[in-house]
Amino acid sequence: MTSGAARETTRTNLWRAIAVILGFGALLYVASSYSVAADSQNRMPSGNIVGIDYSTFHAGATMLRYGDADKLYDLDAMTALLREVRRGPAARVPSFLNPPSFAMVLTPLAPLRYEVGLALWTVFGVSAFAVGLRAIGTSRPAFVLGAVLVSVPGFLGVTLGQGQFFWAALYAGVLSRLRA
Repeated sequence: MTSGAARETTRTNLWRAIAVILGFGALLYVASSYSVAADSQNRMPSGNIVGIDYSTFHAGATMLRYGDADKLYDLDAMTALLREVRRGPAARVPSFLNPPSFAMVLTPLAPLRYEVGLALWTVFGVSAFAVGLRAIGTSRPAFVLGAVLVSVPGFLGVTLGQGQFFWAALYAGVLSRLRA
């Protein structure tokens, strides 16, 4: 096999891998949508199906915004607030003890219902990521953004309310400055 043929085979295999990865991400979105549609209260035993991580960040931000910063790491107080924010169950476990930085960043969204805050958090994060893609000179930013959104990390960012879009945008900003 010539070097050109080997390179073309590798290229074809990489595109196939991308197609499988994006197909898996799309399948996750479909399965999640079905799960939400099939559950009339959008609940799981651990709380909400959508935005479970964001609801935790939102609860911490609520504590800071309304003067309860001293309770940020109080397990009982956080569990009670999570039950209120999620309008459903919240286990009393220390898994939601997040860095205060998340609570500080999200304090402006604290007065909103967590679903509205989650939607804004996601839109802001995806927008920041899109700006980051442009900052590093991505040749097809819309395609890359779409592929990332359909990927498993994109799925987790959208459905759980994690902050990886902001981290990726920050990383892109650093890369663009280093290149400059």
